[in-house]
Amino acid sequence: SEEQYNVLRILSGQKENAINLKDIQERMIHKTSNTTRLVEKLRLKGLVIRELCEENRTKVEILITKKGEELLKQITPVLKKHRELIFKTLSNKEAESLADLLDKLRG
Repeated sequence: SEEQYNVLRILSGQKENAINLKDIQERMIHKTSNTTRLVEKLRLKGLVIRELCEENRTKVEILITKKGEELLKQITPVLKKHRELIFKTLSNKEAESLADLLDKLRG
């Protein structure tokens, strides 16, 4: 899903540094997404791992796996091409208007 892809992109951007659920949620494009559920789906697919923080046992840290990185490398060019095809019919002014409207909807 687009939301799972977004989580993988966030984790990939962390390089090898773990991140917690709250920080993932803050960076999500779709702020209403259930981050816990998304991460669990990705974990079951072997795309991320969850670990308890050693300093704070109530905190869960998430890392992308090699399998997750590989999937991201495969699907990113496909999604980029798909987006280009969708938006090529819009003028720059129309694209800016659309972006403004989407920002307004997101609040």
